[in-house]
Amino acid sequence: MEILTCFCDFSGKLNIMDEYDDYTSPNITDYGSTSGGKSISADPESVTLSPVTTVLAVVNIMTCVLGLAGNSLVIWICGWKMKKTKMNKKVIMTWYISLAVSNLLFCAFLPIIVYYRLTYHWPFGSLLCKLTFFMFNFNMYSSVFLLVLISVDRFVMASVMVAAMWTLSALLSFPTVIYRSTTDHNSTIQCLPGYSPDQYRAIILTRFFSGFVFPFLIITLKSAKPYKIMSALIGSFFVCCVPFHIFKLMKVDYTKPDNVITTGLKVGRTLAAANSFISTVLYVFLDNEFRATLKRLLASRTEAALADLTSGRSNSQPITFSAVDACPSL
Repeated sequence: MEILTCFCDFSGKLNIMDEYDDYTSPNITDYGSTSGGKSISADPESVTLSPVTTVLAVVNIMTCVLGLAGNSLVIWICGWKMKKTKMNKKVIMTWYISLAVSNLLFCAFLPIIVYYRLTYHWPFGSLLCKLTFFMFNFNMYSSVFLLVLISVDRFVMASVMVAAMWTLSALLSFPTVIYRSTTDHNSTIQCLPGYSPDQYRAIILTRFFSGFVFPFLIITLKSAKPYKIMSALIGSFFVCCVPFHIFKLMKVDYTKPDNVITTGLKVGRTLAAANSFISTVLYVFLDNEFRATLKRLLASRTEAALADLTSGRSNSQPITFSAVDACPSL
C-alpha cells in the first residue's frame, strides 16, 4: 500500500496532514502506521511523540506564555501609559496596539493547537476547529500587513488603514472556515482541511505572494525606519517566515512523504508562531519612548513596593516596656 493514500480520501480531496494553518494535523512519523489506507488513526493516549515534535511543542508553549505577557504589556503601556501629544505618535501607537492585539488573539488559541499537536485528537468541536486555524491565518496576514504599515510610516487615516488590513486578512483567511472540519477516525477526532489539489495549490501560492513576497519587498525597499529597527525587522521577518513558505511551496509538488519536508514544516510552523512574540519585541521595545515609559513604570512600582514594605515593618515593630513601666512605684 502506498503511503500516499494517507494524504487523500477516495473523493479526491486532500487531507493535508501538515497544513499549519494547519499546524497540528497528525503526521506519519509520529504515528508510524496507517489505518484503513484512508487516514491515520490512533488512540491519543498511545501516541509516541518524536523528539522534534516534543521540543517544538515546548517552544510553542514558551511562545504562548511570552506572547500573552509581552503583548498584554504593550497594549497596557501604549493604550494607557504613554503620552500621545503628537499626531505621528498617536498613529504609531495605533499600529503597535493593533499588532499586539493580533498577536495576543493568536497566542490565546495557541495552547489548543499545542494540545492537538501532542495528542492528535480534537475534542473541541467543529466551530473551534474552524476558528482556531482561522486565527493562525488571520494573525499571519494581519501581522505582516501591519508591519508593512509600521515600516513605511504613513501617518494618515490610521484607524481606517488598520480596519482595511484586518478586513483583507479575514478575507484571505476565510477558506479555512469553509474547508476545515472535524473528522472522526475510529477513536480519534481530527481537525483537517478538505482542499482539492488545485485549491491547495492556489491557497499556497496566494499565501506566498500576498503574505510574504510583496510585503518583504515593501519592507525592504520602502522602510522609513532607522537602520537599527529596519535591520531587525528584515532579519526577523526573514527568519520567521522564509522556512514556512519555502517548505509549503516544496510540498505543493511532491508526490510522496518526505522526512526533510515534514521536519522543515514543523520547524517553519513553530518559527511562524514565534513571530507573534518576536515582532512585538522588535518593534516596540526598540522604541525609545516605550522603553523610557516602561522603565519609569517599573521604577515607580518598585519604589511603591519598597515604601509599603518599609511602612509595614515600622507598623509591626514590637512594643517594649522599660523596667519602670513594668514595675511602677507604689
